[in-house]
Amino acid sequence: AVMNFLKNNGTDTDMLIFGMSFDYYRGNTPSHKKKLSVEKNLILPVKHIAEHFFYLYETNYLSSACNKVIRASVIRENAILFNEEMAILEDFKFVLDILGKSNEIIAIKDVFYRYYNDMDESSLKRRPMIDYKHNFSILDIKLKEFALFANLTDEFSVGRINGIIIRYYLLAIEKVFGSTSRPQNKYKELHKYVYDAQVKEAIDNAVCTGKRLQVIHWLMKKRLTLLLYLAFSLNEVISTLRRY
Repeated sequence: AVMNFLKNNGTDTDMLIFGMSFDYYRGNTPSHKKKLSVEKNLILPVKHIAEHFFYLYETNYLSSACNKVIRASVIRENAILFNEEMAILEDFKFVLDILGKSNEIIAIKDVFYRYYNDMDESSLKRRPMIDYKHNFSILDIKLKEFALFANLTDEFSVGRINGIIIRYYLLAIEKVFGSTSRPQNKYKELHKYVYDAQVKEAIDNAVCTGKRLQVIHWLMKKRLTLLLYLAFSLNEVISTLRRY
């Protein structure tokens, strides 16, 4: 079906993106399902991607490499590879690298990729030694580089780009609090994040949505590390209770 679509519509495209469905399990027990796809097919010159960028991001059309057919010459001629220093979201950086060298993309609403996720055996649990800070700092730099390329430079877009980055840094902090590290070490790690120059830039320029995220963002902007520590500790307790 994908190849037929390309033959009929995609002779000039550098990347075809399609929808994904997600089946979540706990062991052999089904938990819930989710489908992400655009509402209608889009044929986009990459130079005009700015007006659709956040919509495509939120519908998972940018962060995964699994739901794409990419013109091989774009990869070969530009020597685009996955970043071996990244253990998570390396797909997202790879896709941004591809977009930066592409002329046209097509996003279609058809769902052609089905993802099975055992929430008790995620790939992250099998890779506990990830340097999340370094990993996300690479993506941070790439996102800001792509924002300049795609003319996502107005105040609102800059805020949303930094809002995306903040969510990743918060994930990194949550991983610290989910570890078996001593409380004082967790506090020290949190303090490092709050006062890190790269994280601080994202904090100070981010626009965040959702009440919980907005509260955490405000605490980070005010550098209220103790209150942040309590908030992340409480979040970890709640997450642990939900697993049981």
